[in-house]
This record gives sequence, structure tokens and C-alpha cells, in this order.
Amino acid sequence: MYVYISFSPQGFDQEQLRESKALAFMEYDGMLSYTAVPNNDIEIIFLPGALVDPEAYEPLAASFASKGYDFSIVKMPWRMADLGYQEIADKDLFKNPKKKIVIMGHSKGGKMAAQFVKEYPIIPDALVLLGTTHPRDIDLSLCKIPVLKISGSRDFIAPVVKSEANADKLPPHATHEIIKGGNHSQFGFYGKQFGDGKATISREEQLDQVVQITDKFLNMYFFTPSIAN
Repeated sequence: MYVYISFSPQGFDQEQLRESKALAFMEYDGMLSYTAVPNNDIEIIFLPGALVDPEAYEPLAASFASKGYDFSIVKMPWRMADLGYQEIADKDLFKNPKKKIVIMGHSKGGKMAAQFVKEYPIIPDALVLLGTTHPRDIDLSLCKIPVLKISGSRDFIAPVVKSEANADKLPPHATHEIIKGGNHSQFGFYGKQFGDGKATISREEQLDQVVQITDKFLNMYFFTPSIAN
């Protein structure tokens, strides 16, 4: 019961987000999707952390959508991060040649995002990992796509030191950014996880830094000709 309550969405007005006139919300085919018009032709596919209600990441999705990204949260079966991740390979959204596909995951969802890149290397155009020590058990050191990892300095579930210890599993061009004062559970909008550190910044500030860091990173690769080409 504790896990169910703690990992449920909290701290935001879901109805207000979903009814925003500036964004379009849809729930379909096992996905929670936020889009904006116009968009920048980049689709972010997000894999939630283990047992976390996917709705807890809606503020993150809405924030990215406000920057012009299409953002879809995958509703993993029974909230198990390691189940159903392969099913997204068959989604119609991957069939649009104009779209750049970014696979993003938090915590164990990050593990499965890395696993997806390993198993389906021709689909994703970039990989973004939030609050995770993964990849830990697989080798992505030869991966050619842009890779960004974001950690919180107060994350005691996926500590920075353990994340950095697995740096050799990522390609040399991978970027690792650390949010000072951020913890593990504030990558989403749900309760504090047992064993996590106490954040010294607000949840809203941590979310804003995630969006700003990722937006800058993706713009550098996809909208700067000297790098993208």
C-alpha cells in the first residue's frame, strides 16, 4: 500500500495540464501523449521508473511539449519497467521519416531505454537517461547516436559515483550532466522513495533543469548543421 501511494502522481493539477489550450493531450494505444503546435519534429518516447504511475511524469511531458516536442509516456504493464518496452518498436509513430525519435527513461526505465537502443539500433536517433546508473549490464560504448545522462547530486537511489563508474558502457561522446541539489524521485511528480536523498531544490526547479539541459543538448545535435551532419 505504501508503494502504491508513494509512487502515485502528486503535487500538480492534472486536469489543468490536460485541458491546457496551448497543448494537446491524448491517451491512446498504451501511451499518454502531450503535443504542441507547431512542433519541432522530435518525438520523445519516455519509459517510467519501476512501479511509478506513468501519470506522475505528465508535468515533464507538458514541459517538453511547451518547448515544441511531442512527448509520449509509455504505460508499462503493471508498472513494471522491464515489461512491454519492446512493444513500442511497432508503434506507428516510428514510421514517420520526418520524425527524430528520442528514447528517454528514468531509473529502471533508463535501463530499458538503453536496452531498447541495444536491441533496435536503427530506430532511435538519441538516448536520454534520467536518474539511473544504467547501462550497467550491457555495452553501448560503440553506439553512434547522441547520448545524454542527467543525474541528481542528492540521488541516493542512483548515486552519481555509481553512475560514473559505468561510464565505459556509454560511447565517448556521451554527455553527463549533474543537477546540483536534485534527487531521484523529483525526476517525476510522486512521493519520495525510501532511501533517496533529500533534495535541496524544488521539484519544479529540477524539472526545469531537466528540460533546459535536454533541450540544449538536442538542439545542438539536431539543429546545428556542423554537428548534425
